[in-house]
Amino acid sequence: MLREVSSDVSSARERDPAARGIGTLEILTGWAGVQALLAHRVAHALWDSEVPIVPRAIAYTSRAITGVEIHPAAKIEYVSLQNLSKETWHFGRYKAWLERDSELDWVIGGFGSKRGKVWIENDLAGEGATSRVTGAYFADGDQHLDFDTFQEHIAPNTESDFAFKGALREEASSVWRGMIRVEPGAQKTNAYQENRNLLLSEQAHADSILGLEIMANDVRCTHGATLGRIDRENLFYLMARGLSRAEAERLIVRGFFQDVLDRIELAPVREAVTAALEARIPQG
Repeated sequence: MLREVSSDVSSARERDPAARGIGTLEILTGWAGVQALLAHRVAHALWDSEVPIVPRAIAYTSRAITGVEIHPAAKIEYVSLQNLSKETWHFGRYKAWLERDSELDWVIGGFGSKRGKVWIENDLAGEGATSRVTGAYFADGDQHLDFDTFQEHIAPNTESDFAFKGALREEASSVWRGMIRVEPGAQKTNAYQENRNLLLSEQAHADSILGLEIMANDVRCTHGATLGRIDRENLFYLMARGLSRAEAERLIVRGFFQDVLDRIELAPVREAVTAALEARIPQG
């Protein structure tokens, strides 16, 4: 099953031609007798600027709420790519409930909007459940992207793996908060989270806030975060072999994201994320 469950909001385009380019894409796929329930869905509707939670100067807001229940022994691939216009504030809340021996492979991309805030929660409620979330984001100008993730291990012998990478240029900023929580009965949990950021300007800024709440005594929980700029030695090495500075920087940025792209199994999704990243890397 391959189904697009949300896309551009045509009414916004009709009200304002400048809204063209506002875009979101969400895809849900399933195999092995999957039964998936979209528990509650508000599909990226746009409201007027008079909504009190955002400044009146903002032309549009985008909101999404998605819940996915994965039944025993089912496998789901869920994709959410956000490439909204720079006039939009985006708010998204996504939650998945995994039952026994179910699998979730989730891809999320953040490339558009002026301000973006996304909450992601995975509840591993059945023994043997496995969750993998792969995130990529690229911000420039004065964009600010904020991700808040929560890995809740409720049952024993569950596994979660969250990996997010982002690049920021000009005056863009990001915040990534990650929490792993292991309940008392969730023995043999294996949980991992990481956030890696590449800064492409002196003004760009990124924060990584990682946390663990472990209430079981037989678990493996690890996390990691890095923040850095383009390595000058790598840049010199590539330029010494005939590449211009811009070409060398583009190659380094591509390499930075490659391991995240390799985690994406669906070729069309991997190509879409790659294209979104390529469009953001400076051309010269």
